[in-house]
This record gives sequence, structure tokens and C-alpha cells, in this order.
Amino acid sequence: MARQAPDASGIYPRSYAMTLQENFIGLPFIGREEELVQIHRFFHEVVHGDEVAVMWISGEAGIGKSRLLEQALLQFNEPDAIIISTRFYPDSVTSVTGMLSSALVNNYTVRKLYPREISATSESILSALRHLLQIRPTLLLLEDLHLLDESEAFDLKNLIASLRSTPLCLFASSRTGRNSAYINILPYIKRTLDLGPFNPEETHTLLRHYGISNGHDITTQVHESTYGSPLILSSVIPELMHYLLSIRQGNKNFQKNLQSKVNSMITAVSAELLWHLTPDEIRWTRRLALLGEIFSVEAAEALLPNSTDILTLLKAKGVIVDGVHFIEPLWGTTTADTPLRFCHTFVHQQLLQNIDFADIPVLSLIESEGAFYSITAMKAIAKADWSEASPALTSKVFQWLHSKVLIVSNLSPILAMSFNPLFYAFHDRYAEQWQSEEKLRNNVKVLDMKVCHYDVVEDSENYSIAIEELRRITRNPRNATEAALRAGALGATFNSRYPWKPQLLEIIAEGTRLVEHFPEIRATEEFTHVVFTVATTLRSQPDPSISCWVEQEFTYLLEEIPETDPLYLHLLTLVGSRLLLLFDTPEALSAKQNLAKRIAGSVSRERYWDFFWSYLVMHIMSGDVAKGWEMVQHHLQGHMNPDTMRRNILYRHQIEMMIYLGLTPADIHAAITDILHAVNTSNEVPSSVYNTEETLRNSLVTTLLDKRVITSYPEEFLSLAQEIAPDKGTFNNNDYATTSTDSLLALCIVHHDLDRLAELLNHPFPISLHSLESLATSVVTREALSPTQISELTHLLRTPPVHLHQLWFTQLAIPLIEMYYSNSQEKMPKPLVDASREGVVVALKWAKEQRLAGLMGPLIAIAEKRLSKKQVEEWRREEEQQRKENLLAYSPRKATTEREQNKTILSMLGSITVTIPNELPQKVTGARVKQTLGMIVASEILSKQFSLEEFRLVATEDGTDYENAGNYFRIIVSRLRKLLGKESLITRRAAPPRLNRDVIQVDILDAIEHLENCARAMKVFNIRKAKQELGFALGIVMKGTAFPTLYGDFFESARLDFEGQIKRLTLQVAHTLTNSSDHEGAVDILRQAFNYVRYDEEVFEAFVVSLERVDRHTEAFAIKRHWERMIEL
Repeated sequence: MARQAPDASGIYPRSYAMTLQENFIGLPFIGREEELVQIHRFFHEVVHGDEVAVMWISGEAGIGKSRLLEQALLQFNEPDAIIISTRFYPDSVTSVTGMLSSALVNNYTVRKLYPREISATSESILSALRHLLQIRPTLLLLEDLHLLDESEAFDLKNLIASLRSTPLCLFASSRTGRNSAYINILPYIKRTLDLGPFNPEETHTLLRHYGISNGHDITTQVHESTYGSPLILSSVIPELMHYLLSIRQGNKNFQKNLQSKVNSMITAVSAELLWHLTPDEIRWTRRLALLGEIFSVEAAEALLPNSTDILTLLKAKGVIVDGVHFIEPLWGTTTADTPLRFCHTFVHQQLLQNIDFADIPVLSLIESEGAFYSITAMKAIAKADWSEASPALTSKVFQWLHSKVLIVSNLSPILAMSFNPLFYAFHDRYAEQWQSEEKLRNNVKVLDMKVCHYDVVEDSENYSIAIEELRRITRNPRNATEAALRAGALGATFNSRYPWKPQLLEIIAEGTRLVEHFPEIRATEEFTHVVFTVATTLRSQPDPSISCWVEQEFTYLLEEIPETDPLYLHLLTLVGSRLLLLFDTPEALSAKQNLAKRIAGSVSRERYWDFFWSYLVMHIMSGDVAKGWEMVQHHLQGHMNPDTMRRNILYRHQIEMMIYLGLTPADIHAAITDILHAVNTSNEVPSSVYNTEETLRNSLVTTLLDKRVITSYPEEFLSLAQEIAPDKGTFNNNDYATTSTDSLLALCIVHHDLDRLAELLNHPFPISLHSLESLATSVVTREALSPTQISELTHLLRTPPVHLHQLWFTQLAIPLIEMYYSNSQEKMPKPLVDASREGVVVALKWAKEQRLAGLMGPLIAIAEKRLSKKQVEEWRREEEQQRKENLLAYSPRKATTEREQNKTILSMLGSITVTIPNELPQKVTGARVKQTLGMIVASEILSKQFSLEEFRLVATEDGTDYENAGNYFRIIVSRLRKLLGKESLITRRAAPPRLNRDVIQVDILDAIEHLENCARAMKVFNIRKAKQELGFALGIVMKGTAFPTLYGDFFESARLDFEGQIKRLTLQVAHTLTNSSDHEGAVDILRQAFNYVRYDEEVFEAFVVSLERVDRHTEAFAIKRHWERMIEL
């Protein structure tokens, strides 16, 4: 009989009616064919092997881990296999051994084959499992291991370790994230399986199972609304079926109603996460929600100390889970790659509506240093009604908001612009309640934020407004501190980008003069910041009167403030860390000497390390060498005991200072002998691996080989390094993790150990090019290596295990070899000449393959001395072509087919929304994925499932295989999410919050976007727009955005490419401005570039020429002097 056609609602009536009569108890098993094959294959490999092995299966809650394992067991073709399974529960008090013994006792096959009694002890369980493994293939299934605590996970590890020589197959399931169980049994995990949500085809198959067709694009709407989450679908489908049946007779608004109904059903499912909580639980959950991490156990424990009962309840009811789960939709966006994202969003929004601050310990929340915050929480707190709160509490809340908004302003200026009005409004509502001194202090903070805001806008009109505000507050003498501080901040902010503003200098001078009439203002922490800010502002263009004022005020403060006052230590921190080195004028010398003497006699042991170098540098600069050495001896012998953690570092600095002070190698040898004798005769037990005698010897050897330290007697110091170096046996046992790379390299050279050097070079990204070049060059110039050894080193670097070392060969080996032969009478052998040429070509080819146009420039500069002019010109054309291709790649490709409309453009890695904690989500598209995030993803993926060809298929526009590209894209997103969230970002109360240092700072993507806009503007000769966009980009990077050190050489290449773009565009814009007679504009833009790309000679020369063109000869002379000092250093 033919099957009925679907009606207007997309339903097959008969099958649908039949389905409604069934009890809906869950979803059928859909898809996962590849995962099933992997599970079966893994089982057969293990049971026919000779060692224990674990498959780790992870995924979000409700993703289908248990269903997958259940289906895999049903399909097993091993009738003799023994299957033992157990599940762990959050409220269980039974131990791991208790759960396993219960699983064995309750298994019919186990009771039949092992009739003896099984108790809840490790010995009994191990005896039973060993007996079973000798008879039949055995499989152990452990579910929800993320619920194990540290001690239970340790017990499980010991059980597995005891069975390591048996063919026991274990399948372990867990929520996504690194937990105690994963960390403990990691050595035995041979394969991992990370489950994701349903894809559109699987959602379609699921809906067809219940009689719902693809009419009216139902499956697409359902999939996009539920994000393919099995957990959400299991609740939505029954309601969806009833709804479709009720409107089956035709409805003009069918599609609109369907979307609305699906969304409302998802909302209802999400709300269930709140409905099952008691009022007390909601109160505590709100407290978690305010900081944006309502699903993390780590966050809950940090915020709810000594609340075991509350934590247990929240965990049992699914409100908090193990692992780190970031709530990205706090910022108003959602991402489809996390199944429960929508539910989490809804819960968080519900919890932040109508916050009753009476139920939340606000002071405890604000003072909590162990938790992060969310923009949603900040806005909720800023909008709340605090009229009944005390002035002390409102001031406390204001301080909290200010501390958070400062971070937001630095990370995302755009986001700050949306929040700042709420911050200002909060201040205006409650400022009148505060006391005069507190009000003044808070007014400073508000004005500070306004100045920052104007800086973001970079509008001359707003800058003028800020100047006028400063003039207004300066009219009141008691606001002098505020005026000077804000003027200093404005000066520091704008000094690096714009010509010096005379108005600022006037305001600083006016404010500082007024301070003299109000001595009580001096005794505030703000005032020390004023002095510091003014001094810092004047660094590049000091004014004699203001410089003298700074020194005078520091002297006054040191004499008048009691040493027991915390403000005194605060002042010492400023002086010791920065200001002793600010001024080089003769007038400042006596002041610096007096300050240093004052500090030297009063700094506590805890503060000593902050000022150590300042003392020594000051004495060297003043010419008082004897006093400097006397101070070193005094502090080494008494002020800082040698049993501290920094003992070895201090000894190394002692030797460095002796060398700097001009002592002979014989004196240095005697001092080192005394140091080693003191260490050998000490009864101290090293407090760490960094404090052993071998580590001390390594560090001293490094110092004696450092060309930045050794400027005379190089042969004597090399002999001394060889004498004190650890013997080769001890050296070969040094671990990368406990010995600095510089020390290992130095020891390689001292011992002429090329095998160890090869091991270092083969270690994944072990060293920086700078360290390798500095150490190796310093030894070669002292003829520490023979020509034969140089040849061996060259051969070693010519045959590296990975392409990246070709770059090392070009940048290190070639200059090293040429330097050696340039200092000797020998002629470079022809094989080395050929190797030099070959190395350049290999490195250039590699840079071209990697599309690193910015790296090709420096390599071409090296090639000019080794290749013919024709070859160099060909490579220059290749570089230009690569730059054009990179520039074109910045423009995202538009959708050209109906299939691509409103879809991800898979051929360019699509559009990924990357959310890093405490930062605004950024949509990264096309070339920016390939050039920045793509490098991380590639390095993570290429070592696992992908080949290079597969990745290029996805990452380039040539990819047309949408089905496979879609699968690869999901895996890439999954890997990226793991990488960004691999560390817990919730710290304990004992430590303040910190940013994850192993992720890209999103601001660099903003800078790249501005460079892209600058390049486009230059194409159409819109010089005003080009200058503005280039200024934005430089403004971002000058605020401190740093390239991370993760996978260092990948990012070293990225940095070269980025700086190359800045340099090229800056010179191009400056040249166009000069031709347009806008010489001041050229000075502005070159000043910014010079402050960022500090060691580029071309930018330096262009900057000096631009200054001389506008008759700024004094500043040009100062820049030339600064450049000469940098070259000397």
C-alpha cells in the first residue's frame, strides 16, 4: 500500500497519530556510525593485546554518551565477552572500590565464573578481574567519571595501574573538560572521543522518525533553534508534534507560528532548570550568576566557601557541573557549537532580572578576589536602586564598578562605550552622599574614564572638552591634585601619538604650584600618583622646572612621611622601580643619590628585591663604584639571607655586578669559588629544583658566556665557564622543565656536545631565535668552536626534523658562520658557501608556502649577499605578490549560491565567534582565521586527525567539498574551544583573577581590521581615512596588546607579518602626507610607528627626516641619541 502524502503542516497523518499513542520516553538512536566503528575497533585491539587501555568519551550533558555506549554494547559480536558497567552519582557516598565491587557482585556472568566472595577492597576486586581476564575478553564501562573527587580518582588510577599488564578494555565517559579522573588516568588513555550535537541531516532523520517531514523547512528551523542538542530535542519534539497536529488543517501563519512555538518550547525547557530549585537555592544561584559562571563547580566553590550542603544541592540538580563552562551569551550572542548554550543563556538572564540585593551579600560579592565578572552583572548592579543603601556601601559599589570598567576599557573600547554611561549615571546619582575627600577621589576616577573615552574616539573636539574640564577643576585650589593627575594622564596618553600639547604643560604647572599651599594634599596616595604620572609624562620632553619639582616633592615625601606609614612603602615602590632612571641631567644626580641612600637603609626584606637593581644602577651611573660594591656585599651577607628562594638568582647578579664594575677574571674566579664553597657547606635543603647547585652552576656559566655582560677578557671568562660547568654526566640529566634554555645551550657549547644540541633543537619550540643567536654568536666570536665543529653544526641545522628549523638555519647558522670567517684569516670553504645559499632559498620557499609575506622581507635582506641580483629581484616580486594575495584575502567572499545564503562559507573556515573570558566576542572571518587563530588550530589539529592537505582544503577558497568541509569545520571549532578553555580561569580566594596568558588577545584582531581599512583607503587615495585607520591600529597595539608566547615560532612569524604591515602602511601614508604638504601629519603617524616598531632603521630615518622638515631639530637630535643608545645596548 502506497504511503500517504504529507498534508499542509508537513505531517504524515497516520504515522503521526500512531506515534502520539506511544509513550515518549526518549529519542531513538540516530547517527554516530563512525563513533560506533571506533568503539568496536578499539575493543578488538585491546582484548587481543597485552596491556590495559582506556577510551575516554566526553561531551556536554545530554549529548548522548550513555546512549552511544548502550548501542555499542547491543551491537557487539563477542558472545563470550564479559561486560561490567557502573555509573557514579553526585550524591553517592560509596567509594570507587565499593561501586566496582557492587557492579561485579550484581553481574550474573561474573557470579557464575567467579563464585568466590567479592568485597569492597582493592585486593578482592583485582583478584576477580585477573581471574576473569584469564577466561574471557573483559570490558569495564565507567560512566560520569567527572563526579569523582581527587582521592577517588587516585584510587581508580591505582586499580588501573595494577592491571596495566592485562588486556582489560575500559570505556570511560565524562563531561567535557579536564577533571581529576582524566588527569589521573591520562597515561592509560589510548584514544579519546568527543561527542558533538546532531548535524542537520541527523536532526532531519530524527524528525522523520516521528513523522515530521521537511515541508516548510521545519527541520531547518528546529535544528537552528535547538542547536542540534539531543537534550533539548527530547523535550521539544513531543510538544512540537501536538502543536503540528492541532494546526494541521491549514494556517496561513504556519511558518511564523512554528518558529514562535519552537522558541517558546525551548524557553520552557530552559526554565525548568530554575523551576526545580527552592528559594534558598535560587538565592545562592543568583550570587553565582552575577559573576557569569553559574555552571562551574570551581566558581561555586570560590564564591560559596564552607557551603557544602548548598554546593551538593546545586550539583545534584544540575545547576553546576565539573569543568569550565563559559557562558558566552552574557555578551548578547550565541554560538551553535555548544548544545546547551540557549538553556544556559535563558537561566542567566532570568537570574539577573529583578535582582533583590537584600538576598545577596553584596559586600562579599564585591570583595571576592577569586571570581570573574560579567558585563551583565555589572549592568545589573549599576542599574539597581541603591537609594536605601548607606553612603559607605554605594561608594564600595562604585569602587568595584570602576575596577571592572577599567579592565573592560583596556580589553574592548567598543564595549566600554556601551557601559560607561551607566557608570557615569551611577556616580551622578550617589556622589552627593559621599564625604568631600571621597567625593574628590571618585570624581577623579570618573574624569579618568572620560579621558580614556575621548582617547578611544580620538576626536580633537572631545580632546578640547577634556582640556576645558581640566581648566575648570583647576580653578578650585583644592582640586589641584585632581587636575595635575588628570593632566598627567592626558599627557601620557597623547604624548605617544600627537605633538606635545602646551595646554597640558600649563595645567600641570598650574596644578603643581597650587599643591604647595595645601600640605595636607601631599599625604595622600593620589598625590604620589600625581608625581609619578607627571614624571612619566615628561620623560620624552622634560621641562626643567617640572623636573626639579618632581625631585623636590619626592625628597619632601621621603622626609615627612613616617616609615611605618603604608604610603611610604607605596612611594618607595614608585621610586625604586621606575623613577631613579628617569632623568639624566647633572642636577638630578644628587637627588638620585640621596633617594637611593634613603631607600637602601629602610627597605624591608620583603621589599628588597624590587629595589635591588635600582640601587646598583644608580651607583654605577653616579660613578660611585666602591659604594655600589659595598652595598652588594652588605645585602648578600645580611640583608637577604642565602636560604631564600632567590639565592641563586642573587648570586648570579652578584657576579654580573662584579663584571660590570670592572673586576678582573681573577677576582671573579675567587668570588665564584667562595659562592660554591658556601653552597656546598650549607645545611640548607634546596627548596625547589631551581635552587640546586647544578642550577647555580648553569646560571653562572650562562652569565660568563653572555656577550651583553662580557665586554673584556673573553678568553679568560670562557675558560672559567668551562671550569665551573657541571660535568657532562650531570649536564645530560638536566631536564628542560628545570633548567633555563639559555643555560642548556651554554653548556652544549662549553662541552662541545652537538648531540645534546641536536636534542635541544628537536624539542618542540624549545628556544627563541634571540637566545640561540646571542649565545652561539658570542661563543663563535671567541673562537670556542673549530671550523670542523662549525661544519658539524651547519650540517645539523641543514637536516632538521621540521621545516621550521630551516628558518633557524638561515637566521642563526649563516650569520654565525660568516661572523667566524670574517674574524679569521681563513677562507670560507665552498661547501659552507653553498650551504649558505641553499639555506636562504630553503627558508624563502618555506615562508612563501606558509604565506608569510612579512617574513620574506628580512630573508630577502639576507639573500642580497648570497644570491644574484636577478634571483633577489624574483624573490622581491614573489614577496609583493604574496602581500597582494594576503590583502585580497582580507575581504570575505560573498555567498554566490542559494545554498550559501545565510550559511557559513565553509571554504574560508567560515565565521567563528571567539569569546575569551572578560573580552567582547569577536567574529573572526576568512584570512584572519587563517593567519592568527588558524595557526593555533592548525598546530593543534595537524598533529592529530588532519593532514596538511586536508586542512588546506578547508582553509582555502579551493575547497568545494561542503560535506567534508563541514565535518572538518566542526572539529576545528571543537579543538579551538578546547584550546581557549584548557585552563580553569576561576582562581581561589588566595590569588587575584588573572587573564589566561595562552590565548590570543582579541584586540590584535581589531588592529588587523584597522590595517585592512587603511590599505583599502590608500587604494582609493583617501589619505584622511587611511591616516585615521592606521592611527586606530597603532593606538590598539600601543596600549599593550602583546602577542602570546604559545607555540612561539608560529607567533614570531605572525608578529613579523603584522609589524611588516604596520611599517609598509606607515611609510606609504607618511609619504602621501608629505607630498600633500601635511608635514605635521607625517610626523604624527611616524612617531606612533617608531614607538611600536622601535628597532626598524627605515622607520627611524623617515621619522628623523620628518622632524627636521618641520624644524624640530632638538627633538630630532634627541631621537638620534636615543637610537644610538639602543644600538649600543
